[in-house]
Amino acid sequence: MKACIMCGGAGTRLRPLTFKHPKPSIPILNKPSVRHLIEHLSREGFNEIVMTLGYMGERIEEQLGDGHMFGVHIDYVYEKEKLGTAGGIKNAEKYLKGEPFIVLGGDHVLNLDLREMYRFHEANDAPVTIGLLSIDDPREFGIADMDINNRIHRFLEKPKSGQIFSNLASTGIYICSPSIFEWIPEDKKYDFAKDLFPFMLAADKKINGVLVRGKWTDVGSSAAYRQAQRWMLDSLPGTTIEGNFTTRNARIKGPLSI
Repeated sequence: MKACIMCGGAGTRLRPLTFKHPKPSIPILNKPSVRHLIEHLSREGFNEIVMTLGYMGERIEEQLGDGHMFGVHIDYVYEKEKLGTAGGIKNAEKYLKGEPFIVLGGDHVLNLDLREMYRFHEANDAPVTIGLLSIDDPREFGIADMDINNRIHRFLEKPKSGQIFSNLASTGIYICSPSIFEWIPEDKKYDFAKDLFPFMLAADKKINGVLVRGKWTDVGSSAAYRQAQRWMLDSLPGTTIEGNFTTRNARIKGPLSI
């Protein structure tokens, strides 16, 4: 299965961390966050990966190589200028033809069942399936109005307080059929949420949504970065310490946990 990871952003909200690192390379548990994402994709069966690169993209390519150490193959596509989320996918079209593919952000930290989402898309006839999560405050995300048949009828990116009509927030994870390229212009800045989805809904093109299960965040702010670190620390397995210990004249006061 194919995946496209978008890594073109400069990560301005995470400065000064992104002065020296591209956002997907900011460490979580001492390794680049995008490496956690690729390892998860590999476990889910997505072994053909395309990465769209912009700001400090060479650093990401140096860290990941051709992907063989993760059990995947990685191709890299550079953007000479910002093309937006959908425009970046169009720029990588030659690697994504022939079968449905998943689109994710390079700053995503997650443990979602992506294979289940892919199977849902294959079993239905919509050209795009959006991964949705129910959250309390969706103002920083796109929101969707979905019926009982999983069809999305309204989509609004980053609504203001008076515009919120749903608590179903877009994760920015999409399963796309290759037919999607027909509606994305070439060499032009074009976004999924701001441009493509409104166009498709206005033209009565079908967009499906699916509720995803698990944890997800995009590391776009310092608060989200701290949250991602906590999630990953909580998921670490227990550690067994073995060996010999000798001490003289030492005292421990208070509770101790190893």
